[in-house]
Amino acid sequence: MAATKRALLVGVNDYQDARIPRLKGAVNDASEICGRLKEFGDFEVAPEHLLLDEKATCQNIRKGISDLLWKLDPCNLTLFYFSGHGLQDSSGNGYISPHDIQSDEPYVCGIRMQELRELVLAAKNKESIVLILDCCYSGIATEGKGESELAMEDPRVDHWFSPFAEESAGRGKVIMASSGKDQKSHELCRGHELGKEEPHDHGVFTFHLLEGLDGRASESEDITLDGLRRYVDSQLQGDPQHKLSFFGAGLSQADQIKIAKAGRRRDFRKWLSDADGYLKKGHPSSIFKAAKILGRVLEGSPKYQDAVELRSTIDAKLLEFRGPASVWMLNHQIDISSDFPEICRFLQYNLNRLSVDVILKASEERRGLLASLCEVGIGKLEEEDFFVQLRAVVQASPAAVAETPLSGERRPGREA
Repeated sequence: MAATKRALLVGVNDYQDARIPRLKGAVNDASEICGRLKEFGDFEVAPEHLLLDEKATCQNIRKGISDLLWKLDPCNLTLFYFSGHGLQDSSGNGYISPHDIQSDEPYVCGIRMQELRELVLAAKNKESIVLILDCCYSGIATEGKGESELAMEDPRVDHWFSPFAEESAGRGKVIMASSGKDQKSHELCRGHELGKEEPHDHGVFTFHLLEGLDGRASESEDITLDGLRRYVDSQLQGDPQHKLSFFGAGLSQADQIKIAKAGRRRDFRKWLSDADGYLKKGHPSSIFKAAKILGRVLEGSPKYQDAVELRSTIDAKLLEFRGPASVWMLNHQIDISSDFPEICRFLQYNLNRLSVDVILKASEERRGLLASLCEVGIGKLEEEDFFVQLRAVVQASPAAVAETPLSGERRPGREA
């Protein structure tokens, strides 16, 4: 039987209480973590277990926590993720903040950290439980205590979960969290290296978590909880506004808790390796194949640094073919333009700007014709074979050259 993996994900930007500052990236955080877990981690996420903004009420979150932790259904890996504000009351209790929390009465609609701890410790039939919390504690309810009496330092999550580290509490029950000092330091606007999205808002901690899930947290196929911890911790080093907390019971097994496969980066590495193999063969048709494979990576992630570097290498190699191919075209321009004017214009225009982008935009037939033009230019293809291919391309798309009839024989070549 396949291992069961279930997740509850909560992201809150907007709060009913106007006194609580609005966040920009919490909804993106929860939505994108959900997407990665489902696509690369085979997690089950029921529709009612992705709670964003107004759906992330206290009642709905409690129902989701009950489904995952209180119910007795067996589960190999249970994951709860929250991105939003955290609050601390005057008695030192910490809360994650649902959409309907009131900052001056967090106990009414808040989810106390201590409650989460108790549920995690008491959960039955759950092999591993992971809580991932990206909270910033910008709001503090001060009723009953003057502001001067509150701690100057913002609280960290392990302040409420520290007893969780006792081995007697169980095994495979782990918290990974980051507490930003305020909503400004908590968030950033940046695009992912592996992705097509324009720059958008995220919590700093979750941004690096997503990058880790995209494959940065592993050099192998599997992304483990410990691999995520080490990657995120490395990215937060030297950031005084953020400090990673990682604690719980059974931490020694964190490298055995498999969160996901290194999905995007694993596929991209294979494609780039294949493209590099064709590039090393050196002749035009192989270089064109390398460009086509590279296009699969660029389509999914145009900013992926390894792909950007390989495109520059391929472009430089293509530049070597322009000169010989241009000379050949000049010597045979009358032959081609008189019988195939539209194709002649295509070849001349694209040869002068030959690059990975040109190759990717061309149709399969015309891409092959450009490659053959480079081959014949350096003497790797017979002229007659090129003209046979040229006629085949024209016959395959006659509408594109309807203004000119096909000739039966090509004219002898002319020297420039």
